[in-house]
Amino acid sequence: MLWGSLIIFCSAVLQSLSGFGFSLLAAPLITLLVFPRIAVPVLVIFSIFINLGVICFNHAHIELKSMRILIAGGVMALPLGARVLVILPGDILKIIIGVIISVFALYFIMGRMNGKSGVKWILFPIGLISGTLSSSISMGGPPVIIYLTSRNVKMGFFKGNLAVYFLILNLIAIPIYIMNRLVTREVLDLSLYLFPALLLGIGVGNYASRYLPERYFRRVTVVLMLGMGILAIISGLGFW
Repeated sequence: MLWGSLIIFCSAVLQSLSGFGFSLLAAPLITLLVFPRIAVPVLVIFSIFINLGVICFNHAHIELKSMRILIAGGVMALPLGARVLVILPGDILKIIIGVIISVFALYFIMGRMNGKSGVKWILFPIGLISGTLSSSISMGGPPVIIYLTSRNVKMGFFKGNLAVYFLILNLIAIPIYIMNRLVTREVLDLSLYLFPALLLGIGVGNYASRYLPERYFRRVTVVLMLGMGILAIISGLGFW
């Protein structure tokens, strides 16, 4: 599983550097090596540690009050996502989320998102979609990322609050996975084997993030989002 360690390392660096992208990069690649029902719980477990690392470096920017509606929607949708993981092929959901990510990223690149999308009513539906995708294919980030990016929030706010949101969702998702018999001996063994690569990636990514200028952060975020959308579509179609 040398390739598995490399995938986890690179994905952890990306998440620690940008605030998102761990599962979006790791999920299509790690499922080439193991079945999705093994890979997704491993990625959710690892996301807990990554988000803790991001929170440590961005705790001063966290505003839980502004995220509470989003968190409520996400938590409510977690059981549905877990059932989807059990009964529905992940490739279908990968294609859907890939299309959504790509369309919104292109929309943003064309300058249509101007930072005024602060309407509160939309937070709960975003949370529902994100929670379902998070516990089903470990790709719950894009709806929240799109919302925060459209608001022109600062890098610290973006990374810190996104990490808190997913830390809460992942902590609640674990017992739901256990109830659905998704946390198996294979999941735990693989997690232990890949854990050193995860820790190394977290350290490298958080160190490198200190040198990412604020003015480049928004641009990097959108480019990564577009790339991950295309990657999700390719993976869902079975070409990767």
